[in-house]
Amino acid sequence: MSEWFVQNARDAEWEICAMGRFCQFEPKDARFEQLGFNLNVLAPGEPMTMYHREQLQEEWFEDAGVLHVSGYALLEQPSAGAAERACEIARAAGARLSIDLACADIVSPLVRERILGLRADIALATAGQAEAIGGIEDLAALPVISDSGLPPVADPMGVADAFAAGYLAALAAGDDPDDAADRGRDLAVRCGAGEGPLP
Repeated sequence: MSEWFVQNARDAEWEICAMGRFCQFEPKDARFEQLGFNLNVLAPGEPMTMYHREQLQEEWFEDAGVLHVSGYALLEQPSAGAAERACEIARAAGARLSIDLACADIVSPLVRERILGLRADIALATAGQAEAIGGIEDLAALPVISDSGLPPVADPMGVADAFAAGYLAALAAGDDPDDAADRGRDLAVRCGAGEGPLP
């Protein structure tokens, strides 16, 4: 059973880290140290960890078969500009472009407009995400509903990401979209079979 709590960040325990100050709300003996909620407050003069479009290097994309962009990257600048520039470089290098809506809660007219501007080859979304954004058929040449045909899962965390990993890896290896979807579902089912992250 989940336990909920409310805590003022000012009253929490803070640590000094390389970038400034760090507060981890998950207890140190938490079951899954990869998960949880934390805050970082940058020290004066420290840059944000998000990429700016000027920082991208073309050689990063030279051998890319697929560039996969999360919808979270399109929420605000500077990450949206960096994602758009990365897509330009990757497309010029011959890579396919994939966009993942990531979360129904982030959908907005601006995010939809930015996705359309990427001219992606593949758009991945759960049925709920697709409904929230008004359909994905026009967002890419190959729209894919990532939870289509999936059985109920014990833990939905990461299931759509697992589908995307299997699907895109199979496409990059030369599989057709139907076979790639089968591979994606295999990984999604494995991911959702137990609670917490995969070992």
